[in-house]
Amino acid sequence: MAVSKADSVQRDATGDIGSTLTETLKNSELRSLAPDLVELPFDSVLPPGILKDIPVLRTLDAIWRTSRTVRDYIFARKLLQFLRTLAEIPPDRRRAMIDRLEADEQFGKRVGEQVIVLLDRLDSIEKATLIGRAFKAYCEGHFNAETLQRLNFAVDRVMLRDLAKLADFRHKRRGSYHAEQAFVNAGLGYIPHGMATVQVLPVEPLCDALLQHVLQ
Repeated sequence: MAVSKADSVQRDATGDIGSTLTETLKNSELRSLAPDLVELPFDSVLPPGILKDIPVLRTLDAIWRTSRTVRDYIFARKLLQFLRTLAEIPPDRRRAMIDRLEADEQFGKRVGEQVIVLLDRLDSIEKATLIGRAFKAYCEGHFNAETLQRLNFAVDRVMLRDLAKLADFRHKRRGSYHAEQAFVNAGLGYIPHGMATVQVLPVEPLCDALLQHVLQ
């Protein structure tokens, strides 16, 4: 089956977006991402100045110009929201963050790729802000790479309406069955062995990190 030029361009751009995100996080000044840019209309194009300064947006623009699907639009919103959350972190500190993550055996040299996969999978644009806050807190030294991965996993797996109940759960105030099960499935809670009644308890350090640095 013949592959169209548009499909070929989109595949090439998608394959490159992970590395250009890493380059962007290491070197780009993100303060030029104005808040209103995150709310871009469906039929908009990104300003030329932004495309020149931020490499990952050039790749994103190439994808957008060849397809303009709803999925691409939603992904663009997520990526812009993620970058905007990190805008106050200067490039040298983001570069140090990437260097630390690349030295971690779980991240390796695929930091940008892992972020792209995660953002694409999120079930809401709002969660991209939460992922950005987790990376920001890691950049500031509040926790290690393993905790960052676990927080990202939890944000991905738990509905926003259940995340809103995390503080009550952390302080052992009983919540809904569905929320507690979601917390267990996301690694935020556990069921102790040998108890006469079923009780879900919080994984306190992880819940605290999520509440203090991501859901603030």
